Amino acid sequence: MLGGGSKRPNRAEAELGRLLDILAPGEYRYVGDGGFLIGGKSPDFVNIAGRNTLVELFGDYWHRNDDPRIRAATFAPFGYRTLIIWEHELDEAMVDALLSAFHDGDL
Repeated sequence: MLGGGSKRPNRAEAELGRLLDILAPGEYRYVGDGGFLIGGKSPDFVNIAGRNTLVELFGDYWHRNDDPRIRAATFAPFGYRTLIIWEHELDEAMVDALLSAFHDGDL
């Protein structure tokens, strides 16, 4: 960990954190405050249960022109697989399906 900032999760990040706590208890921690950097970039959530996985939240407005494959490719050389979840996918059933497929290696 590098010197962390004081950025708190926004509403959507807090909701994703809540869902991750329900669906994968004790596995993911919010690090979007800049306290954990990989290749100079700060992911939103990092797995702390032994998997080299990250979860990134893409806001429908702010990331509408972004290619999630580019963000995932940023972390791949460091041995991390990245799941991108879009803001409109923030419901428990959708996040559960995405997370399950991701953990099973299907995404």
